[in-house]
Amino acid sequence: MQNNKLKTPSGFRDLLPNDAIEQEYIVEKIRSVYKRFGFLPFETPVAEFENILISEGVTDFNLYRLQSTSERLSESEKEQIALRFDLTVPLARAVSQYGNELPRPFKRYQMGYVFRGERPQKGRYRQFMQFDADTVGTKNLVSDAEMISMVLEIMKDLEISDFVVRVNTRTILNVLPTLASFPNNILREVLIVLDKIEKISEDEFVSELKRLRIHEDGINKIKKFANISGDPSSVLTELENLFVEYKNEVSYGLDELRLLASYIETLNLKNKVIFDMKIIRGFGYYTGPVFETNLLNALEFGSVISGGRYDNLVERFTNQTLPAVGMSVGVDRFHSALQSLGILKPSQKDKKIVIFSSLQSSYSFFVASKLRDKGFFVDFYTGNKKEFKDIINYAENLKVDYLVIIGTEEEKDRMVSIKNIKTREQKTIPFNNFELLTIDF
Repeated sequence: MQNNKLKTPSGFRDLLPNDAIEQEYIVEKIRSVYKRFGFLPFETPVAEFENILISEGVTDFNLYRLQSTSERLSESEKEQIALRFDLTVPLARAVSQYGNELPRPFKRYQMGYVFRGERPQKGRYRQFMQFDADTVGTKNLVSDAEMISMVLEIMKDLEISDFVVRVNTRTILNVLPTLASFPNNILREVLIVLDKIEKISEDEFVSELKRLRIHEDGINKIKKFANISGDPSSVLTELENLFVEYKNEVSYGLDELRLLASYIETLNLKNKVIFDMKIIRGFGYYTGPVFETNLLNALEFGSVISGGRYDNLVERFTNQTLPAVGMSVGVDRFHSALQSLGILKPSQKDKKIVIFSSLQSSYSFFVASKLRDKGFFVDFYTGNKKEFKDIINYAENLKVDYLVIIGTEEEKDRMVSIKNIKTREQKTIPFNNFELLTIDF
């Protein structure tokens, strides 16, 4: 096999131990927050029937189809199957399928890999992990506020302070055709342009709107709308002034934002949460409040936690109306952004140990077993290297706290030698002192 074949496909990656430890740390923090808010674990398969994933023959993502190499498939198994591109559509299918077996509202969290055939770029992969939380079965905007509150809890638990949560609502975005006097049937195209406003110049922005045959007055109103951003109370005032001639049309959307503003005020979240009319969200199924979370010192990674309300998605699978709201953490992108900032702080509370025995006898194996019984994380060195400097390097690479050394003298006297990897200090003590690793060096 040629060496140039020893690599992963574009957009797919390996996670070496140090990276995997960091990602596991992030995941544990997110899971802890979800559980504290009363969300329950829920799993769906990595593959679904293609007609489940695609709405009316259209999806925003290029799907990865699955095809078995076996010719012995039944007719039912020959239906087109594809890898999921998110965790939300499979949730909608499952909620529709299991109906009354699930509580209402149903609060679930799920972590898993999703697959999109997109062009890989910084922090974006074709296979990546999402960690979602969703509340299904209520229109109560407390659930939306709860999503935003969980974002702030995740950031607090990860000791991240330089971030902002930007909130908007699709209900107000749906009034843009009235405000700017353009046909409803091009609203999607206008929102696509609006979504790019921070990535293109003002001239390009105007040019794209002109291409949609929006007149100059309408373009000016869209620009004014897009520039509304900031403290919730000031944004609400600006929106009221901008839509003064369309109070009835915009009233529901303003009520949504007012209610969210009151929750944000009550929970003392407003210093990290702003209302921003540029926030669109790319999925077509959002129906109400939406939000995106940006790390202020890593804006090039885009949103790391996002979500919103999608009250109509389940209707694809059942004649029920089942409102829902959810959020998703892009774990790989979040991880890459935090790595670039150098602010990841994996927990050091677990005492990690390497045991090196020159004899590799039953006594040293017994020591390892007893230490594990006490809750320590123990790596019994089974390699071939015998030079002590090599063992020190091994322990340092694993970022362990202590090296426990067992040689001929230690075994004879039922002792152990303990070396503090950071300070290089070493002591020899009787092993029957099970608190040996609490000793200060």
